[in-house]
Amino acid sequence: MNGKMWSHPATVANVETLRSRGVTFIGPEEGMLACGYEGLGRLWPVEGIVAQAESLLNQPTR
Repeated sequence: MNGKMWSHPATVANVETLRSRGVTFIGPEEGMLACGYEGLGRLWPVEGIVAQAESLLNQPTR
């Protein structure tokens, strides 16, 4: 996605709803985007996603 998509009011509201329900987001980050622009919306590197997911899975359950 690109920064306009990420900052769109519908996306912001949906992310807020999910976070209020305990969902953890991995990313997005800033950098060169597939659309050719630079900014927020870039997918994290796969290694970073895996590390973050492993960290979340290893946390004690609530």
